[in-house]
Amino acid sequence: MFNVGTYTLERWRVGWRIMGSQLSAAVLPFEGKKPVLPQNTHAFVSCRIEDEAHYLCAMLNSSLVNFLVRSYSVTGGKSFAPPHIMEYVKIARYDGSNELHAELAELSKTCHRAAADGDCGLLAAAQADLDRLAAGCFPISAGLLLLIKKTLNET
Repeated sequence: MFNVGTYTLERWRVGWRIMGSQLSAAVLPFEGKKPVLPQNTHAFVSCRIEDEAHYLCAMLNSSLVNFLVRSYSVTGGKSFAPPHIMEYVKIARYDGSNELHAELAELSKTCHRAAADGDCGLLAAAQADLDRLAAGCFPISAGLLLLIKKTLNET
């Protein structure tokens, strides 16, 4: 193992597979005595607090970030969504006083509960809200967001 530090054992982390064709992130809380550590087919980012992890997870699961990652990465191979994509996506650091960041964190928590309950309807509805809120963190129009979502659905 390499690049192991205190951040490796942070209580809150956001992880995703680096193989595939879609970025699907999840919050990985450190529960119990042993942390969840990814293999070489997964990546994670450590976070200081739960809301920061959920904000980052929401941003990573947005259609806009998925579009950017698909444009940058080779889909279907081991180099899809490598950890260094964080250098190119430029997601703003979590700011608890930013209402948009707080809303995204709460929406991610809702999505995690819906996924645990198998509520696909709630997840689909939440994705639309997630995309709208995440787009507010970048200078893009509603029309461009619609085009991005259409493009993702065609691939």
